Amino acid sequence: MAHKIAIYNNKGGVGKTTIGANLASALAVTEKPDGTPYRVLLIDMDPQGNSTEFLWLSREWRAEEDKDRDFGLLITEDKPISSVIYNYKAREFVRPNVEGDDVYEVTFLKDVTEDGQEINTVQRFRLKEYPNFGVVPAYTRIGMGKNPKTGQWYDEDEIRAGLPVDFLSKKLAEIENNYDFILWDCPPSWDRFSKMAIFASDQIIIPIRPGKFELDGIIGVGEKLEYFEEQYGKRPQLIFAIMNAVRGGVKGHQAYIRKNTLALEGLISSNGVPFTEEVTNSIDQYTPFVFARGKYPVMADTFLDIAKEIIAKYNAKEKVNG
Repeated sequence: MAHKIAIYNNKGGVGKTTIGANLASALAVTEKPDGTPYRVLLIDMDPQGNSTEFLWLSREWRAEEDKDRDFGLLITEDKPISSVIYNYKAREFVRPNVEGDDVYEVTFLKDVTEDGQEINTVQRFRLKEYPNFGVVPAYTRIGMGKNPKTGQWYDEDEIRAGLPVDFLSKKLAEIENNYDFILWDCPPSWDRFSKMAIFASDQIIIPIRPGKFELDGIIGVGEKLEYFEEQYGKRPQLIFAIMNAVRGGVKGHQAYIRKNTLALEGLISSNGVPFTEEVTNSIDQYTPFVFARGKYPVMADTFLDIAKEIIAKYNAKEKVNG
């Protein structure tokens, strides 16, 4: 049965997408003791859809017949989750002179001159499918389209309010034995989607940045989980924080890293995510670090190390429960 992880923080701008999508990717390229890769599913529950876009699965990049295959089908038409899972296809960049029907090219923004002229660069790539890495794209139609059966606009608030907190948990029952890890990128708010994800989770990972407000936010998440357990009788068994956008040369960052580490009593990754240009480049090129390790060696290795920590916690939990 899959180990289920919610990537959540009530505070926005802390790196949920960077951590969620890259951690899922790192888990998917990590091998189990038997030599086979871990089977991973990432569900984008954030209506902003940043993980979906980063993994190159936005509506404009999907085939016409697949444009509505996303999380929205689960909640507007009660479709099974298996009907909206895509096998991830990683971009593998190739040299400019490589040709072939399977070679694509994409234009990236490299710089902007002082007079506003864009300087672009073209990169060529092939796509490699990873059958062990599934992705459910974020919904795009609620409040932004009409119900094909009634012709009426979807009412986002009404739909969310009508979803039971165990909705996602029941949906996952169909497919959770097909995966070792299921992660979801939650909205940056304490809304129905986040509550559904937390109810279905074994573990919650909280992306944080070094700073006072971020530390206060961790305390706030803890209070929400206490309330959640009282109201629903359930909460994630493990809480784990990952420090994001760490600047090694900034004394204030180092102070808050130490303070957060003490406050969380060791429930924080020993591998902080450094602030580097690789983050911006990776997002601009829709490429998780581990699938372009030659371009992003520091960040790829960082997330592979974090994946090992998560796997160790998962194995420890299985040992206790088993």
